[in-house]
Amino acid sequence: KKYVKLTKNAAEAEDLFNLVLHLLQEAAWTISNVTAGQPHQIQAVVDAGLIPGVIDIMMKVGLGGCV
Repeated sequence: KKYVKLTKNAAEAEDLFNLVLHLLQEAAWTISNVTAGQPHQIQAVVDAGLIPGVIDIMMKVGLGGCV
């Protein structure tokens, strides 16, 4: 809940950034699990455009070396 309130405090900004990184990690993990499934599950991920979307976000936050 502490992430809901945005302030100019540097420590809280770092916490928010860490939350975003954690959410990206969870999204990547979820996509990984789904794409390890059946062909129709993999196709649903591709059709939804999730992979390019996650890669785009990762590039924007400076995690391009992870993809």
